[in-house]
Parts: sequence; structure tokens; C-alpha cells
Amino acid sequence: TATGASSASAGVLNGEAAIRDMKRQLSQMTSAALAPSGAYTTLSSIGVATNRDGTLKLDTAALDKALAADAAGITQMLNPTTKSATTPGLAGLMDGIRDKIQQKDGPLATAKARYDKLNEDLAKQLEKLNDQMTDYQAQLSKVYSKMDERLSAIKATQSYLQQQIAMWTK
Repeated sequence: TATGASSASAGVLNGEAAIRDMKRQLSQMTSAALAPSGAYTTLSSIGVATNRDGTLKLDTAALDKALAADAAGITQMLNPTTKSATTPGLAGLMDGIRDKIQQKDGPLATAKARYDKLNEDLAKQLEKLNDQMTDYQAQLSKVYSKMDERLSAIKATQSYLQQQIAMWTK
């Protein structure tokens, strides 16, 4: 997904909408609500943040403070005893993101279908080029074979003429 200085140096998946969508969904994990109420409802509220490059960073001081204040609440937020739409927990949040990415008409399936079609089209073009190359090679072989025959005939004529000239000049 690297942007690169030009389109030639850019990453293969640069500008791919499916990848941008996946990155967006993953970057929103830290701000997604894992609990409906309480002092700690998101990962960011306990010190987890997303860096500009998409990696996560942990503010250990904020986490220590949150654990000291309400360890049971944080445990319930990350791993609720009863999971629901409003209390998905960390595993539920990750499952939801995975399901959105992998859904039948989702961004990953759409991109895969597009690349499969492109692969098929390129394979057909390659096959066509191979056929054209074979035909062109046969055509050139035929032309050069005829040229070789004519060249042999011209050399024979040259040899005959040289012999005749040699006999005249004696």
C-alpha cells in the first residue's frame, strides 16, 4: 500500500479501496464502544491508541491508572460475561471487523473478484501474444528460407560467372 514517489514506485495495492476500508475499520478499533456505560468503554479510554502507520501503542501509565481505578470494569469491557451488540468485548469487536471484511459482497471479495478477472484477461492476452509470436516466427522462417534459397542461387550464378570470366581472360 506504499504511496511511493511515482506510480512506478508505488505499492501494488496503493489506492485499493478494499485495503483502505480494511485499514479504516482496524484504525477505528480503539474508539469503538466495547461497553455501553462506565468510565472505561473504549480501548482508547484505557491507553490504547492507533499510530499514523496503523500500529497500536499502549500508554502503560494510563492503563495502570485505569486498572487501579476499576480492574473489574475493564475486564468486563474487554471480556464481558454476556456478549451482546452493545457489549461485544474485544473478541466480538475483532470478529465483527473480520466478518465485515470477509462478507460475500465485502471489500475483500470484491477486490479478489476484480483481480481474478484481471488475471484471466492477462492470461488470455498472454496466450494470444504467444500465438501471434508463433505465427510471426513461422512467417519469418518462411521468408528467410526463401531468401536463403535465392542467396544460394545467386552464389551459384556468381560462381558460374566467375568461372566463365576466368576462362575468357586466359
